[in-house]
Amino acid sequence: MQASKKEEGNVTTVFGSTKLSSFCHSPESWTELWDGIVFEKGEVEVKVNAWPVVVAQTSIDFTTWSVKRL
Repeated sequence: MQASKKEEGNVTTVFGSTKLSSFCHSPESWTELWDGIVFEKGEVEVKVNAWPVVVAQTSIDFTTWSVKRL
Protein backbone atom coordinates (compact mmCIF):
# COMPACT_ATOMS: atom_id res chain seq x y z
CA MET A 1 0.00 0.00 0.00
CA GLN A 2 1.25 3.48 -0.83
CA ALA A 3 0.00 7.00 -1.47
CA SER A 4 -1.12 8.14 -4.92
CA LYS A 5 -3.18 10.89 -6.54
CA LYS A 6 -5.91 10.98 -9.17
CA GLU A 7 -3.41 12.88 -11.36
CA GLU A 8 0.33 12.27 -10.91
CA GLY A 9 2.35 15.08 -9.32
CA ASN A 10 3.87 16.48 -6.17
CA VAL A 11 2.00 16.58 -2.89
CA THR A 12 2.95 18.47 0.28
CA THR A 13 1.61 17.39 3.67
CA VAL A 14 2.13 19.16 7.00
CA PHE A 15 2.26 17.20 10.26
CA GLY A 16 2.61 19.72 13.09
CA SER A 17 5.84 21.59 12.32
CA THR A 18 7.06 19.00 9.79
CA LYS A 19 6.44 19.62 6.08
CA LEU A 20 6.72 16.57 3.82
CA SER A 21 6.89 16.76 0.02
CA SER A 22 6.72 13.73 -2.26
CA PHE A 23 5.80 12.68 -5.78
CA CYS A 24 2.69 10.57 -6.21
CA HIS A 25 1.77 8.47 -9.23
CA SER A 26 -1.77 8.17 -10.53
CA PRO A 27 -3.14 4.67 -11.18
CA GLU A 28 -2.56 5.32 -14.90
CA SER A 29 1.04 6.55 -14.54
CA TRP A 30 1.81 3.65 -12.18
CA THR A 31 0.49 1.20 -14.77
CA GLU A 32 2.50 2.92 -17.55
CA LEU A 33 5.64 2.77 -15.40
CA TRP A 34 5.46 -1.02 -14.99
CA ASP A 35 3.90 -1.89 -18.36
CA GLY A 36 6.13 -0.06 -20.80
CA ILE A 37 9.12 1.30 -18.85
CA VAL A 38 10.23 -1.25 -16.23
CA PHE A 39 9.01 -4.10 -18.46
CA GLU A 40 8.31 -3.99 -22.17
CA LYS A 41 4.68 -3.24 -23.04
CA GLY A 42 2.55 -6.37 -22.82
CA GLU A 43 4.97 -8.43 -20.68
CA VAL A 44 3.10 -7.80 -17.42
CA GLU A 45 -0.41 -7.38 -16.05
CA VAL A 46 -0.73 -4.44 -13.63
CA LYS A 47 -3.64 -4.14 -11.17
CA VAL A 48 -4.11 -0.89 -9.24
CA ASN A 49 -6.83 -0.04 -6.69
CA ALA A 50 -7.00 3.45 -5.15
CA TRP A 51 -9.31 5.01 -2.58
CA PRO A 52 -9.34 8.57 -1.15
CA VAL A 53 -8.24 9.33 2.43
CA VAL A 54 -7.86 12.71 4.16
CA VAL A 55 -4.57 13.04 6.08
CA ALA A 56 -3.67 16.29 7.85
CA GLN A 57 -6.28 18.21 5.82
CA THR A 58 -4.84 16.90 2.52
CA SER A 59 -6.82 14.48 0.37
CA ILE A 60 -4.65 11.69 -1.01
CA ASP A 61 -5.38 8.22 -2.31
CA PHE A 62 -4.05 5.03 -0.82
CA THR A 63 -3.19 2.47 -3.45
CA THR A 64 -2.71 -1.26 -3.53
CA TRP A 65 -1.11 -2.76 -6.60
CA SER A 66 0.34 -5.88 -8.11
CA VAL A 67 2.46 -6.68 -11.16
CA LYS A 68 2.26 -10.16 -12.71
CA ARG A 69 4.60 -11.34 -15.47
CA LEU A 70 2.75 -12.88 -18.38
